[in-house]
Amino acid sequence: MELPAAGDQIEIHYPEFTCVHLYRPRRLKRRQLVITSVRDLLAEPLSAEEFLRRPFLLRSRWLAQAVECHRHRPRQFYLGSSAEFRSPGSLKVGIYEPGAPRPSRVIGRQFEPTLQDRKLLIHALREWLTHDLGEARLMIFSDDLRRVG
Repeated sequence: MELPAAGDQIEIHYPEFTCVHLYRPRRLKRRQLVITSVRDLLAEPLSAEEFLRRPFLLRSRWLAQAVECHRHRPRQFYLGSSAEFRSPGSLKVGIYEPGAPRPSRVIGRQFEPTLQDRKLLIHALREWLTHDLGEARLMIFSDDLRRVG
């Protein structure tokens, strides 16, 4: 399936639960969506603060803002969590200079979508946030959209 763009209507099968510790790959719900925008978390990564608001959420590279057809209200969907766009959901931490489309440096290791790895990432972020980065910012990104299923 091709990556959707704003205005596209798509159908995906999305997890009932999107927390890393509750996720079950076979427990999916059909969702009919109208895409309003798609954010690339490599080019527009999450700030540490954004990530820490919901650290256990399954995430992937492409974050779609969409309206569910039957509910008519906006929602967010990480496309890599769906059956159609399944991707590993690994996260990395990078140092981004102002206006840079890519990290100038990746720090730490890749963090997998597991409860243990997310706890380690939370701990690492809290430590790294104590360092002075000048104008640069610590950001969380995902550079995947490989199909694994």
